[in-house]
Amino acid sequence: MDIYGFNLEHGQQTGGFIWIYNTDEASAVNKVIAGWNVEPESYNDSQTHFSTWFIEGSNVCPDMRCPGFESVFSSEIVPGMVISPVSTTSGKKQYITVRVSK
Repeated sequence: MDIYGFNLEHGQQTGGFIWIYNTDEASAVNKVIAGWNVEPESYNDSQTHFSTWFIEGSNVCPDMRCPGFESVFSSEIVPGMVISPVSTTSGKKQYITVRVSK
């Protein structure tokens, strides 16, 4: 997916994500969301970050801030990390490949 950078302020957010979800018999929604995000309130900056969310019912786990998350040792980037360089509208396009495995 293409990745971009934006100069945002608190209260603003943008990003690009893939969503994987299912609904169980009790109507609880379970989701895995992965991609890039610019969100000054969460990261305290306006940079582009690799972001993940794991959602089970009402439990929300952003990036690596919950128990049970395991990063693969060979990972070049981990959730919450700044992605650089990013695409510009008139310049070179930058891409990331997002894979989710169980």
